[in-house]
Amino acid sequence: METFAFVASMPPGSEIVFDCAVPESSLSDNQKLARQARANRVAAVGESWLTHFDPVSLASDLRQMGFTQIEDLGPDAANERYFKDRTDGLRLAGAAHLMKASL
Repeated sequence: METFAFVASMPPGSEIVFDCAVPESSLSDNQKLARQARANRVAAVGESWLTHFDPVSLASDLRQMGFTQIEDLGPDAANERYFKDRTDGLRLAGAAHLMKASL
């Protein structure tokens, strides 16, 4: 939250774009297993996943900090926007969200 507060102190027009993982409690059993496998792989190279956010609560928190525009793309929306015309079948899987918050 400190990073978001720092960006919120920037001039109007500033923005932050980030991906975030949703809490484990919102995942299916298969999604939990897949997340754990990915988490183990990235932890092995020194990139531990420490933070998870509920996208609705996070958007509310960001608005309270002064962000005026919040865009939240879950996997389905991100696939529609960025991968729909791919012929190789590449798609996002999992439950991460891509978010953009602007001042």
